[in-house]
Amino acid sequence: EAVNDISTYEVSVKNSELISDHGIKLDIYNDASMEFGGGSTANGFLGATITDNSWLSFLPDNGAGANLTTIYDWIRPSTADPGGVYQDVLGRTWAPAKSCNLDALTGVIPSSPPVITNFMKVEDLASVDIVFTSDRNKWTRSVVLESGSGPGRYLPKTSPSKDRFGKTLATGGTSGTTESDADFISATGMSWFPGYAINLETGERLNIAFCENSLLPEENGADMKFNPTSNVKNGNGADVLGGMHYIWIFGHNLNGTNDVPKYDFGQHLITKLSGSPSTTVKRAIYKDIMWVSVPLARFGTNFNDGIPDSDVKVRLRVAKSYRPFLSSGATAVNGSNPSYEFNIPASAEISTNQSELASDALDMIRVVPNPYYAYSSYEKTREDQLDNRVRIVNLPSSCTISIYTLNGTLIRQIKRDVAADVSLGQAVQEGKDDNLASSIDWDLKNTSGITIASGVYYIHIDAGSLGEKVVKWLGVIRPIDLDTF
Repeated sequence: EAVNDISTYEVSVKNSELISDHGIKLDIYNDASMEFGGGSTANGFLGATITDNSWLSFLPDNGAGANLTTIYDWIRPSTADPGGVYQDVLGRTWAPAKSCNLDALTGVIPSSPPVITNFMKVEDLASVDIVFTSDRNKWTRSVVLESGSGPGRYLPKTSPSKDRFGKTLATGGTSGTTESDADFISATGMSWFPGYAINLETGERLNIAFCENSLLPEENGADMKFNPTSNVKNGNGADVLGGMHYIWIFGHNLNGTNDVPKYDFGQHLITKLSGSPSTTVKRAIYKDIMWVSVPLARFGTNFNDGIPDSDVKVRLRVAKSYRPFLSSGATAVNGSNPSYEFNIPASAEISTNQSELASDALDMIRVVPNPYYAYSSYEKTREDQLDNRVRIVNLPSSCTISIYTLNGTLIRQIKRDVAADVSLGQAVQEGKDDNLASSIDWDLKNTSGITIASGVYYIHIDAGSLGEKVVKWLGVIRPIDLDTF
C-alpha cells in the first residue's frame, strides 16, 4: 500500500519523522557540513563502488602528486581538495575533471582554452551511476573526441558516424533521423557508448563523450568504437593506454546558451564543438565535465567488438544539500522539492497478533533493579523513607504477576489487563500511565500493605496462552529511620 508522507518540519531542522502505520522512522536533516567545502574531512565525498566483472578495468593514477611529466600521473593535487579525498576514488581510477591533468601535461582533459579548470567547480559534482551494458537499447549516443596529438585534440573526430552495430553509411548503415540510423544527429564524429549515466540527485540521464587516439589504430584508436584494449604500453614501450578511450561524464549544471543540457543524444556537444569553436564555447562545454576515467580491457580479454561481456555499474556518491530542482521539459512534482520513493519488503512490514513472537518476548521481562540494595531511581526521592519501589518491565498487556518467598508462600498478586495496541504513539510516562505503559511498579509490600523482609523472591508471570515466565529477585530492604521524620 502506497503512503505519501510530508515532513512535519523543514529540512533545516533536525527531525525524526515517524510513519507509524508502517513502523518506519526517517532521520531528516540538511547537514551542510557534510558537503564539499563544509569542513568535514570527507569534503563532501560519500564513497564509490564498482561491480566485479571479468572484462573492464581502469588505469590507476600512480600517486606521484606534483609530478606532471607522465600520463600515469593523470590526477593532480588540487587546492579545492586539500585532503586529497577526490584523488583516491576507486583506487585512483576515477576523478573529478577539476582534479585531472591538462593535455599540455599529457593529461586527460583539454588545456585549451587556458586554465579551463578554473571554470570547473567541485561543488557541481553530482552522485551518478554509470552503467556499462550489452543492451544496445540502453546505449548512449556519444561524441567521439580525438585524444591523439594535433590541433583537433579533444574536438569531435571527422570520421563517419556509426550506428549501434558499428556500421557507417558506407558499410550498410541507414540514413535518417531515428536512433537506428548511422548518421543520427550527425554524419560525422558520433558513435554509441555501451551504457548510460544517471544523475541520482535529479533523475536526469547525462551526456557522455569518449575519446580515442587515431594514431593508435592497432589499439582500436581509429575505429569510432568504445573498445579499449588491455595494453598500457605497446611492443616498443610507448604509452598507448588501451587506445586512450578516455570517458567524460557531463553534468547539467546551468541552462545558458552554451551550457551542456541533460541527455540529448549528444546533439549539443557535436553542434557546439564541431568546426572551430570559440574560447567562450569551449569553456562553457568543458567546465561541465564532472567525472573522468581511463578505461582498459582486462588483460587477456578481447573487447574489440565493443560489446560488454556483462553489466558493470560504477557508483559515485557525493553529499549535496536538499534543493528545489526541475529538469527542463519535466513536470513539477512536490513543488520541485525533493521527493523520495522506496519500497519495504513484506517481511519488514508491521504485523500484529503474532502469538509466537509474543511468547518469545516473555524472555525480555525483567525486575529492575536486581538486586535491589535499599534504593532505586524509581522511588520518589531519596528523602522519602517510606517509598520503596522496583519496576517489572516488558510485560504483556494481560497477565497475572504472583510474588513468592523461597518456601513458596504467596505474598502478593497483581493482575494486569490493559490495551494491547498502543501503536498510535501516545505519550507514556512509565510507572504512572498504567493503561499504556508496558511495566508496573511494585512497592515492595505484601497483600496486607506491610513492607517485605530482605531476601530472595520468585516473581511468576502468567500470560495465559502466551506462556509463563519466572524471575528470581534479591532485595535488601532499608530500615526506617524514625529520627529523620
